[in-house]
Amino acid sequence: MSEIPDNVVIVGKKPIQSYLLAIANHVANGMNEIIVKAMGRNISKAVDVVNRSLRGIANSYKISDVNIDTAELELEDGKKKYVSTIEIKLKK
Repeated sequence: MSEIPDNVVIVGKKPIQSYLLAIANHVANGMNEIIVKAMGRNISKAVDVVNRSLRGIANSYKISDVNIDTAELELEDGKKKYVSTIEIKLKK
């Protein structure tokens, strides 16, 4: 499995505040680009995290790019499952 870059926030099952804190840390560290990623049901949470952070802690950032894709996952029984993904890039 590949290592996650420092500027990436992967949105999952944790509360929204956890991801807002991660973005706040990136902003405090002076990162020029922050990437928010999510899959499946967590896509709406990722959009909410980005919107809230742009209105508050990351108000000096703008959305520079949004990528929407479909990932192919292989289940334990060998079947394939397709899951939507999103990647939102924020830049100063």
